[in-house]
Amino acid sequence: LLDPLVSFEPHVKNLIKTSFFHLRNISRIRQFLSMSNAGCLIHAFITSRLYSCNSLLYGLSNPLLNNLQYVPAKGECVIGIVTAKSGDVFKVDVGGSEQASLSYLAFEGATKRNRPNVQVGDLVYSQFIIANKDMEPELVCIDSSGRANGMGVFGTGGLLFKVSLGLVRKLLVPQSEIVKDLEKIFPFEMVVGMNGRIWVKARSTQQTLIVANILESCENMTAQQRRTLFKKVAQNAL
Repeated sequence: LLDPLVSFEPHVKNLIKTSFFHLRNISRIRQFLSMSNAGCLIHAFITSRLYSCNSLLYGLSNPLLNNLQYVPAKGECVIGIVTAKSGDVFKVDVGGSEQASLSYLAFEGATKRNRPNVQVGDLVYSQFIIANKDMEPELVCIDSSGRANGMGVFGTGGLLFKVSLGLVRKLLVPQSEIVKDLEKIFPFEMVVGMNGRIWVKARSTQQTLIVANILESCENMTAQQRRTLFKKVAQNAL
């Protein structure tokens, strides 16, 4: 939970403590790990997937560990990060075991002469049209009628962070109480992906961080606990 002063000191201290805990453990067990498992462990740590670090350190099997990663599903809309341009396609990190492809023609109004302005590092809100274990995942930024319908490159400024799929479902419910109540305190923009990624942007950097922290805190709260938290935040925001 946020502290009474709506600061981030407890969160920062806990994150630092957890990070050093994992660094010490990584150094202790490195000699006993295969190159593959060591790579998974380091990747989990540097991408802040500390729950994956816990799983590796305490001996979950590879199948169970893989289940912690997002598994693409056809039709789901996700937030991806463009990692490379490869010929006529972009490679996009969606948080799964492999990257997805996104054709430059899969944007509204795109042609061979009129290519979309997409750069490495850009965030894209897109939908899976191919997602099975035998084929490379493929994304598009248009619906069946060729319209963007809210998809495409986005995210100038703002903050991207990862939450559980349980919280994602709560936020995507029509007329979500969490979203409605939070908007009464801070006007903000939000994009939610079914891969557990959320992007938010409020009027200032401080408000953006507060919104992100509140959303993460809502995951395991009851409705009453959430209302109490929102009331405290609203009082401090006045």
